[in-house]
Amino acid sequence: MATVPTPELPIHGELPSARLELVPDTDSPEHHPELGYTLVPSLSEKGFLSPTSITRLPLAYCRGVSKAASALTRLHIGGNSDGMWPEPEEVIVPIDGRKQLVLITEPTQQPDNQSDPIVNNILLNGLTEIAQYGSASKWHKEMALRHPDRRTITLPTPGLNYKGHGLSIADGYRRRLEQTASENLRILQRISGDGQANIVGISLGSFVAVHMAEQNLAANESAQVNLTRLKLVSPAVGARNVDEEESFRDVSDKDFVAEMEDRFVRHMAADIMRMALKHPEESAECLAILGAYALGVHKLPHRLAVIAGNFNGVKAGIEWSTIKQVASEYETSILGGELDPLVKEQIPQWQSVKKNAPRTMLWLVKGMGHAMTVNAHGTAKHLAQMEHARAA
Repeated sequence: MATVPTPELPIHGELPSARLELVPDTDSPEHHPELGYTLVPSLSEKGFLSPTSITRLPLAYCRGVSKAASALTRLHIGGNSDGMWPEPEEVIVPIDGRKQLVLITEPTQQPDNQSDPIVNNILLNGLTEIAQYGSASKWHKEMALRHPDRRTITLPTPGLNYKGHGLSIADGYRRRLEQTASENLRILQRISGDGQANIVGISLGSFVAVHMAEQNLAANESAQVNLTRLKLVSPAVGARNVDEEESFRDVSDKDFVAEMEDRFVRHMAADIMRMALKHPEESAECLAILGAYALGVHKLPHRLAVIAGNFNGVKAGIEWSTIKQVASEYETSILGGELDPLVKEQIPQWQSVKKNAPRTMLWLVKGMGHAMTVNAHGTAKHLAQMEHARAA
């Protein structure tokens, strides 16, 4: 281990102000020029719960559980990679008196112009994810394989990582997400080199990503990271203190926050079941995270405090002026599930952002909800499609 020294509603038309596309994920897109969008079903809908797919569920679950057990064995008692995925290097970075784990996969291919600095894909995890296990681990490895000419870096959520220092119950609960963003930027200054940085934030990570962008803009030029793009996946970026002329509700309204919390909890219960049926092997493989929590049962109260504190931080939202400023300065892509209640409430928000930040892109994946990143392969593919669409 290396150490870095301290120095549910369908979309029926194009949004009036934002680019909205239902993500191309099949060979037979349905073009609706009269409505201004292309409607494409997710691949996971093909044959969903057909007699053939139902008979394959037990075998798929067995394969997934076997992979989860192998991952826990490798990381808990040591061992080699399964050969299919490159295992990232575990780097311990001292930060503010504690040790923070960072996962890094160096590029295996040279960039097209070998004189250019290496581009960094920076991954920020969701609310309950432990970086070395489950969907977070699959996400890192999938991005590394899809972009072999880039450095892939996962910055785990402080207090949830399997190695490195944890946080006390009090510190974990009181810790502000702005502090996490600040520490992440200082870590990146040490490990990302001079290359461009693309921050990819999933759920909670999307919230931290926006704060990182905000703080990077405010920093002195010598202290800035070469940040170029934000990619917000299943975003949880609710605006607060929205201008009166805007037509959408914001998280300054406590009744709205309570309503959204209830809708989100109910959605996740159904969405996890949906993903278990649509993507049984991937869902079973993500059971590794439950094993990680069980193996570290003595850390459970500390981790639950971190999760509760971060959840409260997300509910507090981000200043509307900050969201607009960040999207105006950095190329921002939003990828969400069509059924995700958080994304549905954010659509008018991103519509308004698009007015002053025309590079903002919003894509929805038909038939998917907040837990769509369980299918790491499909989600990484969608992001690559968005990047390709930009280049075109």
